[in-house]
Amino acid sequence: MAVCEGVERLSHLQDCIMEYLRQHPEGATAKAIAEGIGSSGAVCRYSIRGLERFGLVESRRVGLGKIWRAINILIQREQELLEESRKLSPKKKGAT
Repeated sequence: MAVCEGVERLSHLQDCIMEYLRQHPEGATAKAIAEGIGSSGAVCRYSIRGLERFGLVESRRVGLGKIWRAINILIQREQELLEESRKLSPKKKGAT
């Protein structure tokens, strides 16, 4: 079973990164993630970029660095479905 479209399986390191980011929803730098999971910075950054390609994490620039955070796919998909259902459902007269 695929983790998400195009992804069959995450590596053990990527699983650890995702778990760390779930525990830190505000996000973290690659250095903080590496220290938190006991990995080297370079290997961690490589794995994070893979997660970004899979659409599982996103980053934002803060100064010269990046803050990485997990994308909550279930919430994102739920919002997409809600928007689709609003487009499909007929509006009732008198409803606000």
